Amino acid sequence: MVQTVWILSIISIFSAVQALDKRLPEDFKRCSQNSAGLNDCLKNAVPDALRKMIKGIPDLNVPRLEPLSVSTIDIQTGSGPVSIRQVYNNIKILGLTNSTLLNYNADLKQYTLITDSFTPSLEFISDYVMSGRILLLPIQGKGRCNFTMADLVVKHVLVGEPVTKKGQVYMKIRQYDIKLIPKKISFYFSNLFNGDKALGEQMNRFLNENSEIVFNELKPSYEQSFSLLFKDITNKIFTKVPMDHVFPIEKEN
Repeated sequence: MVQTVWILSIISIFSAVQALDKRLPEDFKRCSQNSAGLNDCLKNAVPDALRKMIKGIPDLNVPRLEPLSVSTIDIQTGSGPVSIRQVYNNIKILGLTNSTLLNYNADLKQYTLITDSFTPSLEFISDYVMSGRILLLPIQGKGRCNFTMADLVVKHVLVGEPVTKKGQVYMKIRQYDIKLIPKKISFYFSNLFNGDKALGEQMNRFLNENSEIVFNELKPSYEQSFSLLFKDITNKIFTKVPMDHVFPIEKEN
């Protein structure tokens, strides 16, 4: 019995050490942290990595990114022009891997990454339950919905901190803030008002005619939800792959 426990302990320790020694896939472009061209390198490397993560990275538990599946998002606004409760389930997000970066500013000594991305179309398809008021009009429904942001610019600010494990330094993202700036927004909610087709079509038309106002009222809740989602995906890599493997140190000649 003692021998069995000892063997299991050794296996557990070995597994833990192995878990800390994860690496990025070999075909990922690396950007040296001490290179003068770090920002230009990251501007090209990050979109390339997104496309290579279409099917995820199973070894790091990074989910499939196209489409990206999310179980639940709960959004609730206050008492402004839009006062509404929305619960989304079985969410699929499409278009993320078509993103490009407009700029990149990395300060790895301060564990800070700042970038603006551009996505031609980010589509959000989901089951939904909704009730509340939009511009004084009551709204309620339960069904499927589609929410699309076209020509979307996203401002990302990532603030991390060093974490040392087994002598290796990892970068853990403790704060991930985003700002969503779409050029155009479109909404579609099926089965509004218990399936009343006329009222449902009228409300969907109203939502799209006033999409900018509606979106701006809901935007802080959407931004918070996307921030948490992106933070989780980023930390699946950064907390498992040592920092000098993500951003290798260039040897001086």
